[in-house]
Amino acid sequence: MSASGRSLVSMTLRSPRHEGSVVVGEGRAIGFAEWGDSEGQPVVVFHGGPGSRLLGLGCEDLAGELGLRMVCLERPGFGRSDHVENRRLLDWADDVAAATNALGIDRFAAVGVSAGAPYALACAARPPPRLDAVGVVAGPVPARFNTDDPFSRLIDHDHTKAETAARDYFERMAADVAGSVRAMATRQGPDRAIYERRDVQTQFATTRREAFRSGVEGAVLDLMLVYQPWGFDLAALTVATHWWHGSLDVIVPAAKVRAATTSTPIELSIYEDEGHAISFVHGAQILNSLVIARDGG
Repeated sequence: MSASGRSLVSMTLRSPRHEGSVVVGEGRAIGFAEWGDSEGQPVVVFHGGPGSRLLGLGCEDLAGELGLRMVCLERPGFGRSDHVENRRLLDWADDVAAATNALGIDRFAAVGVSAGAPYALACAARPPPRLDAVGVVAGPVPARFNTDDPFSRLIDHDHTKAETAARDYFERMAADVAGSVRAMATRQGPDRAIYERRDVQTQFATTRREAFRSGVEGAVLDLMLVYQPWGFDLAALTVATHWWHGSLDVIVPAAKVRAATTSTPIELSIYEDEGHAISFVHGAQILNSLVIARDGG
């Protein structure tokens, strides 16, 4: 399926309407931020990595206009969320169930962006109560479709060495967040024009600094989990799931996504001639599609 239409969003960088943390599990904190209409239709967002509650799709300021209550939840170890050692992807479904219950969220859709996408898929495999639809934006693929990736091969060969490499990478990023964001704007391809924008750079710098509020361990484990078997099969998802991807995504090639989603219930939409940063361009359209799916349209 091909998705068309290009409506570049200009963000005003307003602060969230409401943010804080809720208690889940055995007294752990999960950080969150809300945008939009407190009485609107709920959409729960899982940020990219390394990230925080402060940046989901990049169109948070449009939530009110779309009639949405947008809530971005922080995974363990990021921002205000307590770190959890030895967690699994599927454990996130339980955290989402507890957090949405604490926030008084009734029926909702969930969407994961980039490294947050496997967590959205985990919710589709093990649905929290009241979850009606799931979206994936520029997500990675399961490990068995990614065997040619150097980091995947490193994990298979030497798990400890891979973990050390991930920690070194994120420690360098945390030490120079501004430099890491500037480097994004030097990438060739369709994402460059988006990453060069001052508002986008500000958003990434803000969310990355918050991501590392308590150190890099959350980011290290997050990356390791994405590159290892997820613990569920995409063919066994039980919630309606839609995946949006750019045909020129250099981080996750579209060919791998097509291979991973074939023979699954996932609906795949490809934005031709676009890259990894599609949520900054098509976020509002994606959210509208999710709400329609949630309502059974």
